[in-house]
Amino acid sequence: MAWQLVVGAFLVLLPFALLLDLHPDRERLDARGRPLRRDWRTAPARESATDEHH
Repeated sequence: MAWQLVVGAFLVLLPFALLLDLHPDRERLDARGRPLRRDWRTAPARESATDEHH
């Protein structure tokens, strides 16, 4: 029965751990504690409703 509690706790806590670890607004740090540079930019807001990209 103890193994069922361990597996149950793992399955319940895993999504929360992944959510916190992979959250897009979370600052990523290198081994020295400095923020990592991100090579991408956030998507710009749509400028017009007539922008037709299919």
